[in-house]
This record gives sequence, C-alpha cells and structure tokens, in this order.
Amino acid sequence: MDSISEIKQKLDIVDLIGNYVELKKSGRNYKGLCPFHGEKSPSLMVSPELQIYKCFGCGEAGDVFAFYRKVEGVEFGAALEALAERAGVKLERRAYDPDSSAKKMIYEINHLAAQYFNFILTKHKVGSKALDYLKKDRRLTDETIQSFLLGYAPDSFDGLLKFLQTKKFTPDQVFLAGLVVNGKKPGTFIDKFRGRITFPLTGIDGKVVGFTARATDGQEPKYLNTPETLIFHKSNYIFGL
Repeated sequence: MDSISEIKQKLDIVDLIGNYVELKKSGRNYKGLCPFHGEKSPSLMVSPELQIYKCFGCGEAGDVFAFYRKVEGVEFGAALEALAERAGVKLERRAYDPDSSAKKMIYEINHLAAQYFNFILTKHKVGSKALDYLKKDRRLTDETIQSFLLGYAPDSFDGLLKFLQTKKFTPDQVFLAGLVVNGKKPGTFIDKFRGRITFPLTGIDGKVVGFTARATDGQEPKYLNTPETLIFHKSNYIFGL
C-alpha cells in the first residue's frame, strides 16, 4: 500500500474536519457550516462511509487531502507531511529526492499526457481546428510542433483520465500530477485541461514537469497552468505563449 492510501485509510475524515467545523449527525452523514464561504445554514456534508465531503453551497468537495489543502492553504507536499504525521505514517525521506518514486510517477504521467495531447492534435479529427490555428495563424511547422510536443486537450470531461487509467494509473495519482480536478459529484474527477492547446513545460533534463494550456474559443482564463506539484513550481516559469 502506498503512503497516500495508507494515510486515507488511517485518518477519519469526520475527525479531521471536526477540528475545523462543528459537525452534527444527520442520518448516515454529518453536517456543518462550510469554512470555505460565508453561510448561516449548514450546507457541508461529510460522509464517514465514503470518507469524502461535499458543500452544496459552494461546490467544494473531495477527500482528506483536498480538505486539508483548502482549509490550510498549502500545496500537496505540505499536506502529505502534515497528514502523515497525524496518521502515524512514516514517509520515506527519499520521497522528496529527485529520483523518488512519487516524482518518477508524476514524470511518467506527464510524459504520457504530453503524448496523448500531441496525438489528439496531430492525428485525431478533434484536434484539426487547433492544428490549423497553429499552422496557419501562428505559422508553426510540423517539425516545430513535434519538437516541442505541442498538443490539444479535447473538450471532454475525462478523456485524458480514461487514457491514463488504461496505463494503470489511478485517479488519485493523476490528481497528484495536477491533471485532474475534483468533479461536482463527490469522489469523482474531471480533466483539468479541456478544449485547449497544450504546451509541455520541461526541466533542464528535458522531462515534462507540467503544462500550460491556451484557450482557443474565448474561454477564461486564456491560459491555464498545472498547479504546484512535487515536480512543478510555477515561479520557475514565465508564461505568455
């Protein structure tokens, strides 16, 4: 069992959220005032059975990691350390080394995602409009597109996620890489980048650490970037493609 799964197994989400919110039993679940927006009537529901929470007022939802990151305003690495300590799970320090298994996993996920986006752009009819834009409006050659592994994220809720699941990655692992976000339904995930041209961001070793994605049809924001992860730090990059 990996550290993330072990932490989620040992921590009770009701106990964790109860440290921040006064929860009251409501049938099989617990209810309380959501800490993420002002409200007078409780709309935050916590499920001990599913170990997830959902606010029916603002839409925030997720597991213990999602709640802790949001309420404390920290990135995943800090949340992982804090919750591991609470759960009594010992993290191997090599998990934060350049060659750690967690980082290797994210690099692999990003590499596969870049290939997926590039395939959609250059080989699939869904990406034809974006490809025309790059070649005609931006005057990019096929060689340039392939050299930088430019791609297109289809306007699909879970196209990338389903592809990565065929490669034996779990939704939680893809979430760790910053490529999916919590869906409206508790416990679900959707692709972060949808209907956008993707530009892989690489480190000095050439490995893909994240993405910036440009809207093609007036979406806001115009550019959407990978969130902070174990291998991606936004401050290291200048955007404006």
